Formats: sequence, C-alpha cells, structure tokens
Amino acid sequence: MRLSILIVDDDLNNRRFLSRVLEQAEYNVLQATSGMEALRQIYAQQVDLVITDIFMPGMEGLELIRGIRKSRPNLNIIAISGALDATLLKELELCEVTAALHKPFGPQTLLEVIAALKRHDSPGFRWASGSSDDPASEDLRD
Repeated sequence: MRLSILIVDDDLNNRRFLSRVLEQAEYNVLQATSGMEALRQIYAQQVDLVITDIFMPGMEGLELIRGIRKSRPNLNIIAISGALDATLLKELELCEVTAALHKPFGPQTLLEVIAALKRHDSPGFRWASGSSDDPASEDLRD
C-alpha cells in the first residue's frame, strides 16, 4: 500500500511542486489549501503523513498541528517554512512535529526526510536547513 501524504499550503505553486515530487516518488498525494480543510481530510480518510506550511491565512500551521495532535497523536508531521528561527523550532518540537524543513529546499531533501521517517530511524525532532540538492533542480521557495 502506498503512503498517503497530505500537503497543506495556501500557495498553489508550493502545492504543485510538492505534489509533483511526491507523485514521481509514487506516493498517494492529497492536498488542502487551509488548516480547516486539512483537518476535514484527516478525519475523513487515511493520511499517513502531513506536510504543512506554518504561515497561512486563517488557521496557521501551528494551530493545525495542535488540532492534529488531539485526534491523531502519532501522525507524522513535517513543518515547512521560510522563517524557521530558534523560537519557532522550539515550538514545533513542543508540538511534537516529526521534522521541519527550511524553505527553500529541493526534492532530494524532502524525499530523504520521508525515507528516514519510513525507516523509523529518525526518533524525535529532525531539522533540515536549506537545500544541498543538485543546484539545477527546482526548489520550494516562500
């Protein structure tokens, strides 16, 4: 069975980029444009991993993460943001986010983090900064 990954981002270009990368890696991809839409999808269907932007209009990523934790405490969550500072990273860790990626990042960075989660060799919080991927590849930006 393929892993189902829910992408939550208000930015259409970011959702397209992430979807393309994940679909090429043969994951089942779901999309939500807001935190509320994401919660509805999580309650309605099987979701194995959530990748969420932090700064979105309406329900921000941290509020979404707290909502997910109430009903699905063991769901893996990757937070993405172009504004990851020490304070936000600490808050994400307290919310038990599985990993955080600093934008911009490339496809290989994302796929490596997901592969580590699948292998369960990533206990606790994991942070990846920027992109060490092939400079010719497309990156996710703010």
